[in-house]
Amino acid sequence: MSVMQWESSAAVKNLSPDYLDFAGAQTLADKIKGFWHGKGHLIVATWVVSGRRDTPAAGDDSDKDKQATWCVRSNLVNGFPPK
Repeated sequence: MSVMQWESSAAVKNLSPDYLDFAGAQTLADKIKGFWHGKGHLIVATWVVSGRRDTPAAGDDSDKDKQATWCVRSNLVNGFPPK
């Protein structure tokens, strides 16, 4: 990988949203729901629930053994709207 490719891929990673905080999870839930509603599947529902990670994030040197995360749930079945 050239230096130019590495720098551009690093820049893209810095711009990606954090889907583990509440706002990010809600954004993701809205995107999923909006995608399927746009295709006419109005029965698709998404919601955000609290979760946790049992291990600290990579590079986290703190003593925290639990970290708050948020998860997106839906009524999709194997990635497709229910019938």
